[in-house]
Amino acid sequence: MSQLPHHAEFVRSSLNRVLVDWRASEQRVRFPVVFAVERESTRIWSLRTVPVFVTQLAVALSMPASDRLLLLSGGGIAAVYARRTRLGMPLVPATLLPRLQAPVELIHVRRGCASRIKARDLPTSVLSDPDRAVPVAWGSRFALSIQDGCHGVIYSPERDLLRRCLRSYLVHYQQSVLARDAVLPPLPDRLLEPLLDPLPPGTYVEVTFEPGSRFWTMDLSLLEAGSERPLDQSCRWVCEGEGGSWRAGWSW
Repeated sequence: MSQLPHHAEFVRSSLNRVLVDWRASEQRVRFPVVFAVERESTRIWSLRTVPVFVTQLAVALSMPASDRLLLLSGGGIAAVYARRTRLGMPLVPATLLPRLQAPVELIHVRRGCASRIKARDLPTSVLSDPDRAVPVAWGSRFALSIQDGCHGVIYSPERDLLRRCLRSYLVHYQQSVLARDAVLPPLPDRLLEPLLDPLPPGTYVEVTFEPGSRFWTMDLSLLEAGSERPLDQSCRWVCEGEGGSWRAGWSW
């Protein structure tokens, strides 16, 4: 399990989420944007992100309205007023994902598979057993855990699904930094694919997006937990700004 940085209380600024230093509440610094991809088992991959952009994540996951989400815990008002339950747990339409509140743990259930949910197949927590958290018998494509509204983890057997989530995560980060409507250059698969390779234990990637007047850069720094010095695998993406295209490094 990757040790993503744990942060204190944070608020949303006009540009991005920011961290409030607990020793000096007047001092604000930009909230670190980090992620880690791991191979949890021979079947399951994981994507851990800080912070969690739930609305954008819901767009990336975009399941049919006929699919369901089994809420193991949490979820807020949407869970309290759920019309359907299974084994005493709320079973809500997949389209309600953007309205669920942290903390929440849930498992995707494909249309027509809700009757297959058995007590013996339930994990005590998504985090405790990622392989069981995405049951084949339920047609499940992912499981999600958001513990504090800040740290999130997605489990899935589908590498392509995690690629969509990572792309959406990075796009939403750019949007939050720009704080305006913009035509963002698409993030090509050739750049995203290496980021989906499992990281060594205890490492994560920190992303820094700098939209300059002539060029935009995106730095992806591989860090070890407890260290602020990037490892050798760090890289930089560059583009011409709006209407441009992302590439690795400054080659044109």
